[in-house]
Amino acid sequence: MGAQQLLEYRSRAEERARAALGDSAFGKAVAETANLSILEGLAAAVREKPQPSVAARKPRQGPLTRREFQVAEAIAQGLSNKEIAARLVISQRTAEAHVEHILTKLDFGSRTQVAAWIAGLPEAAT
Repeated sequence: MGAQQLLEYRSRAEERARAALGDSAFGKAVAETANLSILEGLAAAVREKPQPSVAARKPRQGPLTRREFQVAEAIAQGLSNKEIAARLVISQRTAEAHVEHILTKLDFGSRTQVAAWIAGLPEAAT
């Protein structure tokens, strides 16, 4: 399925990086970046600071699960259940169920209240 090709590509890339940086600098770079997320790693590769997602900037609040919080954020962005399902790669019925659970857990009667709740969350300190 191409895994061998990817391993060979990685090996060649590591060899070129090691040759360009030297063993010491290469080892230091690997150690410094070993625990980065994919986005952080990509940002480091192009020397940019990644923009945190809304979920990263705002702490999870209330009784919502992480996934429900993602759905609530999508509601706040004005997405329909169908659009939420496509964005989160879930079925439309699952998106609908999440919306129902959010409304119940937060004791809200409308999506507008969910959007207002998300908008009112405090920004996390950066």
